[in-house]
Amino acid sequence: MRFKKPIILLCTMACLVWATYLGILLFKKPARVAAIGDTIDLSPEMQRALDPDDFRPLLTGESYWLAAHPEPGQTFEQFKNAGFERRNDKRNRIYLQPLSSFEEGISPPLEDLRECTGAFFGIETRVLKAIQLEEIEITSSEIIGRKRLQYLTKDILEWLSKRIPDDCFCLVAVTM
Repeated sequence: MRFKKPIILLCTMACLVWATYLGILLFKKPARVAAIGDTIDLSPEMQRALDPDDFRPLLTGESYWLAAHPEPGQTFEQFKNAGFERRNDKRNRIYLQPLSSFEEGISPPLEDLRECTGAFFGIETRVLKAIQLEEIEITSSEIIGRKRLQYLTKDILEWLSKRIPDDCFCLVAVTM
């Protein structure tokens, strides 16, 4: 479990990237500005990426996580001060662990995900052999009204922590 923070960091960043892409974020503008904090010391590109005017409010409903599990949130300043591990010469790769199948035409190709992840984070990224969710012990529950399963990330992170390659900066489970 010694590299849990980098795994969580990448999961958090990946979730933010997807949430931004889909236009789904939690707070109204004043709360988003407070959460992001001062961006004056960031590059113009990062300032644009963190512009609170580009974020839209979170979709709501009983099947969304925060509707059933309220969370206090975290400011960008708290995130920066959390003490995450930094990449180094020994731990210098991102690994993507596909869970279940990625159907052609429905899911993005894993090679595209690998390439985009590597480009976004500026680090070599590799895709591991896919594992079927049925092969591992993960707590799940049905999403109300959707007949789809939702998986407990704590169980996934615990399972991942036992599979970390020696050169791994972080390991991310990917599902579709």
